[in-house]
Amino acid sequence: MDAALLQRIDFFRLAIHLGGKRQAMEEMLTLFLNASATHMQTLEAAERARNVLLWQQTLHHLKGAAQNVTAKRLASLCIEAEDITKLPHGQSGAMLYHMHKELALLRVAIDAHAKASS
Repeated sequence: MDAALLQRIDFFRLAIHLGGKRQAMEEMLTLFLNASATHMQTLEAAERARNVLLWQQTLHHLKGAAQNVTAKRLASLCIEAEDITKLPHGQSGAMLYHMHKELALLRVAIDAHAKASS
């Protein structure tokens, strides 16, 4: 697996937290990807509606999910985006772009890890 992809999620640490149960890890990562897609849709809607409260609540949930699966870069992006207090904002659009890119890379990393573990 590419070293850059390995940096997206700490698979070793995640496996330890889940007691080495491969199926539990696969299920957790699948739930994370599904929930993240929903969170991103909600963030986009919050930005369009200029709903800062929804924006910040959704970022909080996404950040927690990212931290649970050890996706540090995504969690950091969420922390940065939580500071945005007025929507729409040029920075909010940039944050959404970077979060989408990071989630795409996380999907690749998760798929590569699953293939390597098979």
